[in-house]
Amino acid sequence: MELNRDRLAEAVVVRCRNDRLEPPTPGRIARLVGSAVSTFEERFCAATVGRLSAATRSRLDDLIAEDAGADEESAGGGVTFFTELKADPGALGLDSLLAEVNKLRRVRALELPPELFGLDDFAMRQLSAAQADDLYELVSERQGRSLIITSNRAPSDWYPLFPNPVVAESLLDRLINTSHQVIMNGPSYRPNKRPKNPTNKPDKPIT
Repeated sequence: MELNRDRLAEAVVVRCRNDRLEPPTPGRIARLVGSAVSTFEERFCAATVGRLSAATRSRLDDLIAEDAGADEESAGGGVTFFTELKADPGALGLDSLLAEVNKLRRVRALELPPELFGLDDFAMRQLSAAQADDLYELVSERQGRSLIITSNRAPSDWYPLFPNPVVAESLLDRLINTSHQVIMNGPSYRPNKRPKNPTNKPDKPIT
């Protein structure tokens, strides 16, 4: 699914010319594309959320809700369970193992659709032969079922990350040509979660 606004604007101009219509002004096209993208995103999110039960939606809200009991001077006033999930488990040991098991239990309690599976930050670095083979088996096994993949790379940039071009072509053909692609442009959301300095403490350079 193409959501790049520049390419969508170009497609509008091409469509108008093919239909022998005078294209709107660039400003008008930008507004039309912006409205269409916003409408699509709202409908897409509504359709996705609509597949979840009310209880699951409530639990997902809890997933990103900040811990009200956390230190008020911490980022945003608290730490979310979602942040905990993505945190490095630390050195291997009994405590870290039990903490990870507890995370899994809390995730299962969300009661997400059992057929849903996600890969976050895919294609961050080159894959080993074993990793590529495991990924191929996973994607093949998930054929016809829900699979969500997020990546900071365009699909065309995934191919060089595979050591075996045959495996890459077969796997990515399954992924790319049978999926909806949502391209998100713009600045990162992370600055919004940047820790804030207490108002009674001036900023000091780190030395």
